[in-house]
Amino acid sequence: RDMQFAKTFGLPIKTVIEAKEDSRERKEDLEEDEAYTGQGILVNSGEFTGLDSISARGKIVESLSSKAKGRAKVQYKLRDWVFSRQRYWGEPIPIYFP
Repeated sequence: RDMQFAKTFGLPIKTVIEAKEDSRERKEDLEEDEAYTGQGILVNSGEFTGLDSISARGKIVESLSSKAKGRAKVQYKLRDWVFSRQRYWGEPIPIYFP
């Protein structure tokens, strides 16, 4: 979505994660309008350039916490049971067609 938005409004697109050398997904394999979404190595990321994307997350949170600009937080998405039931079994309200 972000890439489509940037292309629509002519915004510059900067690569921030590149595939690892031994990864099956490489930049050459991606389509021109497709972003790399897997795990990889950070690039163009200031002090975090060169770090593995998984370990970089923790370091970025530590950096933001030390500057009092952010903190780690787990957010759960709770769904109402009625909507979950509808998805699994279908609409719970019978529809009558005379």
